[in-house]
Amino acid sequence: MLCTLLFLPACTQGGVCPDEAPPPVAACIAPVGGWAESPGSVEEVTASFVGDVVESAAGSPPESHCFQEMHPGDRRPPSELDVVWARVDSGGQEWIVALSTPGIDEGLLPEVGGELSVDYRFRFGGFGPDAGHLTLWDRDGALLAWVAQAGDVAGLTTPTEVSVVRGAEVCQESDECGAWSRYELRMNVAEQSGVAVDYGAQVEVGDFTVVHGGYEASTETTSSCMDWYVGDLRTAVVRR
Repeated sequence: MLCTLLFLPACTQGGVCPDEAPPPVAACIAPVGGWAESPGSVEEVTASFVGDVVESAAGSPPESHCFQEMHPGDRRPPSELDVVWARVDSGGQEWIVALSTPGIDEGLLPEVGGELSVDYRFRFGGFGPDAGHLTLWDRDGALLAWVAQAGDVAGLTTPTEVSVVRGAEVCQESDECGAWSRYELRMNVAEQSGVAVDYGAQVEVGDFTVVHGGYEASTETTSSCMDWYVGDLRTAVVRR
């Protein structure tokens, strides 16, 4: 029996976790014309490139499957109001790059003619947690956005401007397979250090908005459920 428990709700300090979902964060990329092999059929997808922006907009990206294939972040379809995307030409290969966080700035990505540096990774967890990230920088090397998912803070790949550690335990849950807790995050973002981000919260830190998209981890297991685990952390740092 596999119990991945990826969509666990928000929490109340010190008690049982109430049934409220944290804010969705998600990111994806897709080569224009489609993947040579579907991301759903491989264990890991990576892409790192610098390219020129040839189109930039808010709303649903033209590659409609971008948020349907495996990608870092939430599996709920994002609201068109909370999505920005760009079409980027890197050496003749065009990519759709898209990300979604609540209230994202429509002008986040460079305009046409601007330059975008992209680092993307997604690894399918199978009998463990999925992990991945999308990190974007502008022409001057300034961080624009980082959207990430992992099973725990140790599994995150962070840019130099960001570091993350586990914060306080917020609440606990258990069933016949084991027990798990939900946690706050402690983050260093640019010049700000030790920023506490409550479960499901959005916090303005300097020029960035930090989003806590959920963090749950196993604390105790039983022998009743083979391959059972709880491990899911989602977060984003996005320039305002």
